[in-house]
Amino acid sequence: MMAHRVHRSTPKSNSVLALALVISLSFNAFLILQKYQITISIDEKQLIPTPTTKDKFGSSLKIHGYSAELNVSIDSQERGDSSTQLLAIKDPQQIASNETSNYHIVFIGDSILRYSYLEWLDTIQFSRSPKNYSPNTLINEKLSSSWHEYFINTTTHFKGNMFCDCRRSEEFDLNVEVENRYYQTDNLWATYIQLPGDNMAHGRFSPEECSLAKVSIADGPDKDTSGYTWGYMGEDSDKLISEYVSQFSRKPSAIVMNAGMWPNEGIASNLGNIFKAAKDVLGSEGKMIWRATSKRKHDLVASTSPADDAAKDWSYRLPYLTYQAFPKLEISPSEYFDDNHFGNSRIYREWNADLIQALGTSLEARKRSHRVFIIVGAVRTLHKTEESILENMIFPICPPPDCVSHLVLHLSYADNRPSTENHDGESISADGDKRRDFFENTSWAEGYLSVHRLDGYEIGSQGEQSAMDVMEKEEPEEVAKRMKIFRISDPRRYSMWFARAWAWRHVLKLHDLFDFDFFTFGRPDLLWLIPVPTLEFFKDFSEDESTVWMHDAYFSFAPDTFAFIQNFEAANKYFSLPLLVQKGGACIGGPNFDRNLTISRLKIANIVTDDDDWCSNESEGWSEHTLLRKMKKVSLTDRYFPAAAALVREPANPLCEPLRPYYTVDWIKHNRNNIAHFACLAADKVISLGKSNEEVLETRPFILRGKEFAKSSTCLTLSSANYTLHEAPCKNVTVPQEQLFVSVSASQSSKSLLYGYSENQAVVLKDDIEKFYDDWTAVPAELYSKHTLDIVEIQQ
Repeated sequence: MMAHRVHRSTPKSNSVLALALVISLSFNAFLILQKYQITISIDEKQLIPTPTTKDKFGSSLKIHGYSAELNVSIDSQERGDSSTQLLAIKDPQQIASNETSNYHIVFIGDSILRYSYLEWLDTIQFSRSPKNYSPNTLINEKLSSSWHEYFINTTTHFKGNMFCDCRRSEEFDLNVEVENRYYQTDNLWATYIQLPGDNMAHGRFSPEECSLAKVSIADGPDKDTSGYTWGYMGEDSDKLISEYVSQFSRKPSAIVMNAGMWPNEGIASNLGNIFKAAKDVLGSEGKMIWRATSKRKHDLVASTSPADDAAKDWSYRLPYLTYQAFPKLEISPSEYFDDNHFGNSRIYREWNADLIQALGTSLEARKRSHRVFIIVGAVRTLHKTEESILENMIFPICPPPDCVSHLVLHLSYADNRPSTENHDGESISADGDKRRDFFENTSWAEGYLSVHRLDGYEIGSQGEQSAMDVMEKEEPEEVAKRMKIFRISDPRRYSMWFARAWAWRHVLKLHDLFDFDFFTFGRPDLLWLIPVPTLEFFKDFSEDESTVWMHDAYFSFAPDTFAFIQNFEAANKYFSLPLLVQKGGACIGGPNFDRNLTISRLKIANIVTDDDDWCSNESEGWSEHTLLRKMKKVSLTDRYFPAAAALVREPANPLCEPLRPYYTVDWIKHNRNNIAHFACLAADKVISLGKSNEEVLETRPFILRGKEFAKSSTCLTLSSANYTLHEAPCKNVTVPQEQLFVSVSASQSSKSLLYGYSENQAVVLKDDIEKFYDDWTAVPAELYSKHTLDIVEIQQ
């Protein structure tokens, strides 16, 4: 059954709040609450504020929207301190009212999800207090004399707001049974579609006809024998969503799904496509929520199903997906009415607390997190990487509407690059003709991205030296002396570490206001080819709160290209310059090091060093070795994950050399520890053609799974011996030992090609993709899962 999607635009809420923003000058802004999205409307004076003095260390703050009264003052002190102070801010922590205006929540799952649905709706419609539980007759059909009576009672309970396409024989026959519920008020729609695992969801009414749905008799001489007008097996839930759910006149704002205790291997094998279909229907603001299996009567803890395990893995890669494990609740055996179902509505109320929080349908639940993303360095090729930083680094960690992203930029148009001939590196002066404001015009939802710009100094300038003087004056004499040692002996690397510490000083001020719960650092010349893991990944796999996540391109030291940190104390240590220059951290030496020149400079500065201040060999002075020593000394835990990203270097069209790690970060570890073939090839294409990664090629590697039911567990994999595709069980290619990707031709006259990449070669496998996809479907490869970690974990 095919159907056209019907989307009706939803009216804006009438809730409008006046805000006062004071940024040197004052202007008015108005907050419009519209569903999940905050929209800021600002008048013509919306300008990037400039300092009231001419001090070169003034900072500017670009406001992309705050749902708050915001006072911003520029504090440019005589000491040359760059700081932006946000005062008396009322953070957008609570923006939703108890009204659930224009919501449409769709539940798809088993009988336990039905009971959760009914208890949740009852609590909303009747505004029940925390201890005023729903009647148990809603969540226990055994309290009714028949299924027909249960359907009638639980439908009329909602005072005409629910229609029930319901019929069930007392003998329980899946071919006869149907239960789909449609709750509709002006403010809230809530739909329940019964799907018992891999079995069929079916019904007698289309979304346009749901107000005609009725409870039918399934037994006796008057039984209803009408057939179904639609039906989908569990593993085809992607079609259920794309062809049925999409037809509702009110667009779904969230889909809640489970597989329960029914067999669900089919759902598990196709869950990626199911979630993709959900995203297509939900749009940019929608949410997908997966509820894991509940605890059985005689189990000590809840057990997960194959679909639960697959959903958990997907939650590491899909920011719009929330995985909800069954919580640890106090449940006595007497509170079950059979081995699987709870007979006390209290349990559903407590369980639904997670659901309410995820849906954000109450004032208390709608809370925003604030996370900070720190980009420091020379702009280099930021015009090529800017979009990927937003979409593939920031969005997976901090997606609206639950999170506000703070992007702290400390950028320089001048640069200093490594040189084999010069101890101080190769200086590149700032080019005034290429100046631009990055992250100025984005498609980010209003109110969820705030860009903080530090316009302090250019690399290698006198301004940089003055800033270093400022920081040294803030530290005790002994610490300042250590900083001076490395400032003089290794100016290029010290400049890099100092810039990051200088940006961190600004973050500290923001943290006092926003209480960030996650911290990310990245270089501006890093092209993110696929999304990084979601916050769920870092929470589940961090060994402790002091864990710092980095890429796994190296084997025995800490890459300084990016870092993901979920704890303020750990981030404070990571960015600390005083901790870096302490004994046991940085040492004097490293690549391209001129010892005689350094001794001369230290002597002129009248600085005396100890023998243990010097590196014993060149590698000890590498910045990656220095960072790891510092982390170990201050008890930070280093962990690694694969990331499809590439360092974009000038010239704009580098040769792709997969075995040379300075071109790439990494994406997935091979058994032979080959380096980043996919990332390197992708970066080469993206840069050389000057296109975005979406225009050039599918950046998500994938596996090919059979479409037919008999082959749903069969996948194609690439033989590196003769570059041919052959069939294998899908479980054996979860983390492929090769990469498959589809090129997207820059010319419309050319066909897309299926490539295989293995053993340093890219080979065309198929040149007729459309026909090939008649038999096979593309499933994204596992990138961030427990299976991946087993492969990429590096032993120190």
